[in-house]
Amino acid sequence: MDIMHARVVSALVREGTMLGAAERLGVTQPAISAALGTFEKELGLTLFYRTRRGLTLTEHGEKLLPKIRQLLEIAGEVKNYGKNLSASEGVIRIAGRQGFMQNVFPSLLSRLKERMPNISIEVAHTAEQDTVVDELQNGRVDLAFAASPKIKSITAEVFFRDPVLIAVGEENPILKKKNITPKDISELTFCIPLGSDRLRTPMNNFLRKLPKKPKIILQTNDYTLMRNLIVREGVAGFVYAHMFASDNGRSGLTPLPLKDIKLTRDLTILHRRDDLMPHVRTAREIFIEEAKKILEETAKRYR
Repeated sequence: MDIMHARVVSALVREGTMLGAAERLGVTQPAISAALGTFEKELGLTLFYRTRRGLTLTEHGEKLLPKIRQLLEIAGEVKNYGKNLSASEGVIRIAGRQGFMQNVFPSLLSRLKERMPNISIEVAHTAEQDTVVDELQNGRVDLAFAASPKIKSITAEVFFRDPVLIAVGEENPILKKKNITPKDISELTFCIPLGSDRLRTPMNNFLRKLPKKPKIILQTNDYTLMRNLIVREGVAGFVYAHMFASDNGRSGLTPLPLKDIKLTRDLTILHRRDDLMPHVRTAREIFIEEAKKILEETAKRYR
């Protein structure tokens, strides 16, 4: 016996017609008729009388109805048990862009394990935007930290507007100045993101307002390379505040105390619109909650 047969019988008893049962279960009327016919054939019994007014139970139907309802109750209990269990334990696969995964995710993972000790992270790796989105679309990961791809099958939720900072190495002479002016910034040599980066347009607008165009020695979306150039070669660069989340003074980068730069970048968590298991949903909520705490604390240090 298929559990769907039990649902069909229950719906027919409740509604009294094939059409009503079909609407209740969200299927077609022929599907209801076919399911009932198959079930009656399996039993070798007639469960309903068909009349112009609708359907009524036969004697056999009356006797079987309590057992069918009992079966549905047991199925409901099993389903709810599975839901409750899977909301607190299970396996999650995650991907994200470089800066976030290196600087924020380790702390997030620690906090997730404290609150969901039965969760297992099977995959957590760094990739470029297109790769992250492709892995999410193809079901190889459950959650992703990346920019919104604006794809209908993917839900994107912004959980933080991350400040963009201009950073220099801690030995850069500009840090000796009491007041850093636009002219001082225009004298710096920059390493900036590639033209494909979503912040390049507002970055370019900022640079155009300076007294003169700064020298740009490299364009890259590899933020590890950018960080090394800033620290070792004395250049300046646009970096995101979340890159300082795990800093603790060890990065060698120092954000400039500028009040006239008002750039932000949306930090976004992604998942497939039609596929979010209970334990993944719970982890996602914890990630968002804890990430906000970490990032707000980080951003406060540089406002």
